[in-house]
Amino acid sequence: MVLIEDPGSLVCKLNIPNGMFTLEKVWGVENGIKEPGCDPCYCGYKEVAVMISKNTIRFRCPIT
Repeated sequence: MVLIEDPGSLVCKLNIPNGMFTLEKVWGVENGIKEPGCDPCYCGYKEVAVMISKNTIRFRCPIT
């Protein structure tokens, strides 16, 4: 037996990792910072504009 779901019931999910600033856009307008976790209803009219890490990255760049 094979079960095939209706294509109209397709659910997109977005998993935002902990330690990231995620800026969301809805219909092209900024919607603010998204909380970490799973968003089970992430449809085509929503998009992630940018994801920025909260981690500190150190570079060694001596001034000459």
